[in-house]
Amino acid sequence: MLLATGALIAAGCSQESQSDAKQAGQNAGQAIKKDLDTASKATSNDLESAKVQQALSAASGLITKDIHVDSDTIAKTITLSGLAQTAAQKAQAIKIATGIAGTEYKVIDKLNVSAPDKKV
Repeated sequence: MLLATGALIAAGCSQESQSDAKQAGQNAGQAIKKDLDTASKATSNDLESAKVQQALSAASGLITKDIHVDSDTIAKTITLSGLAQTAAQKAQAIKIATGIAGTEYKVIDKLNVSAPDKKV
């Protein structure tokens, strides 16, 4: 950016051209910053989702292949969606996610149950 501006000045460009080049450089810098902020938020969301998904996968007896985890670090939410095999597994998934979320995040339950629990 500075080299381009310097080259324009050295080449004898008008003040208006120099100003336009400087503004273009500033706009490009702002666009890059916005893209980096967006990427940072996405990475944070992915990390939070991965922590919950890992805890769900490690839980004994919990079938997680149809349970999806999404997080939003700005809204401070973790959303569980998809299909739990039973109501007991749904409750287990919510309990695990809530344990990971702590008081910082709110768990949103959008899980459906594929089969009712069997009564013995």
